[in-house]
Amino acid sequence: MIVFFGPAGAGKSVQGNLLAARNDWRWLGAGQLLRDSKDPELLARMSTGKLVSPEIVNRVMGEALERAKSKQVKKVILDGYPRQLEQAKWLVENKTRHGRDIDLVIVLE
Repeated sequence: MIVFFGPAGAGKSVQGNLLAARNDWRWLGAGQLLRDSKDPELLARMSTGKLVSPEIVNRVMGEALERAKSKQVKKVILDGYPRQLEQAKWLVENKTRHGRDIDLVIVLE
């Protein structure tokens, strides 16, 4: 896995998508995954502008990582995840479950 960190507008999504497209890797943007969710409770919460709990974000990201694993994607780029210590701990604790190591962290400013 390659993890992109940085503030909004730093270019994480642009650079992550370019890297993924050039190498036939999978880009997983936390915000996009949440917006694409079919979960009515999650969508209702997001429509009010309230933050989504770390547990829900972990679940959504975990499901996306499982889908990438089942399709034998060589590398995964994470964009906007993890954002909180709790999410970072979850990612480290579950990386082998998803068949991925954290190979690189890129910080954009």
